[in-house]
Amino acid sequence: MKKIFFFLLFVLSFSLFSEQISLISVTGTVQIKDSVQQSWKNAKQGQVLSPGAIIFTGFNSSAIIQFSNSKVEVQPLSQASVASLIETSDKITTDIYLKYGKVKANVTSTENIKTIFKVRSANSTASVRGTIFTFGDDALFVEDGTVLLTSLFGGSSMVQKGEEAFAPFMGEIETPYDTRLKDYYVNTNPIGLSEAESSDALGKSSEGGYKKATIIITIKIQ
Repeated sequence: MKKIFFFLLFVLSFSLFSEQISLISVTGTVQIKDSVQQSWKNAKQGQVLSPGAIIFTGFNSSAIIQFSNSKVEVQPLSQASVASLIETSDKITTDIYLKYGKVKANVTSTENIKTIFKVRSANSTASVRGTIFTFGDDALFVEDGTVLLTSLFGGSSMVQKGEEAFAPFMGEIETPYDTRLKDYYVNTNPIGLSEAESSDALGKSSEGGYKKATIIITIKIQ
């Protein structure tokens, strides 16, 4: 009786888990293998995935993975794997490993269920709770919600809706503030003077000291 009960429990658990990870869309050349040791096979829409499955997308190709409360689009020329999926009565933990390329994730929150969703690359991790974002090639762009971007080399940044951040290999995270700062510049030339005239106006006087000049600083925000 115990053996029969265990077998039924195993079948029910497997069926429930199988419904949580599946390929709901396959476009172009998409290949998959259940583990590193296995060979690549052509993916099919509706195919069930298990933890450890690896997905590859070719040129102009993509695949969408459906989890219990999230969707992940593996974009063209990418390789990603389902590192782990752990679901309990009050928490769902999903871990995606991105070897190269980009993925776009849509994570929805479920009432009374804690959602922990992570996408890891070789040098950084994006952690979310209910949001839409694109991650890959050292860049993170958030369409909705908030994402915590953490570098394996130190440092982290909260990236909000409409913001972009970068985590270069063996470098510090370039925060959304740093990204916006690229579009700012400060012009310290006196109004009406060229670069050469400005340099001459601020040069040394005949007595060896520095000439005095009134400077108006213009800050342009694009």
